[in-house]
Amino acid sequence: DVEVYPIPKAIFTPDPNNSTTAALPRFSFNNESTVENVLGAAIVINRWDFGDPFSTEDTSTERSPTHFYPADTGRYLVKLYVETVHGCYDSTSREVIIGPDILVYIPNAFSPDGGGPGVNEQFHAKVNAGVRDYHMIVFNRWGEILWETKDKEARWDGTFKGEPVQPGVYAYHLDVVSWAGDPYTYSGTITLIR
Repeated sequence: DVEVYPIPKAIFTPDPNNSTTAALPRFSFNNESTVENVLGAAIVINRWDFGDPFSTEDTSTERSPTHFYPADTGRYLVKLYVETVHGCYDSTSREVIIGPDILVYIPNAFSPDGGGPGVNEQFHAKVNAGVRDYHMIVFNRWGEILWETKDKEARWDGTFKGEPVQPGVYAYHLDVVSWAGDPYTYSGTITLIR
């Protein structure tokens, strides 16, 4: 007679799922590894390597550990090795990502006629790399769209159909989606000074 011991299947899920921001660079790892209950097989060894070159404590033998990464952006390859009471083993790896926090700065006035500081010649929202999607719209007081862009580097020069618009207050609406997939909406007014 020959006894064949089952091979375990190493599986884990990070929480949050694969990505978080530098504001809270922590992952909990849910160990979902399994092995068939044949001939007394059971997983008895769990070895984690969190792929964190900045930490001297980037390994664990807990079943479902938590790890804090540096408060900076980066990608880390997390590895899990499991072994049964009979010496059968499996391993798996998964990348987790620390993305930047979302930062948005929207000025409340600009002067596109050259009368103000050079940095104030065009209107745009300053956003950091934490923004994945970007959609800015500028309206007049009747709700007519004067300018629209999905390019976070684009700037409105205070014109509509090639003609300068009148000095005054205009409304803007900005939709952004963070690197983690969270939507944010900003609305307000911008004063155009000539």
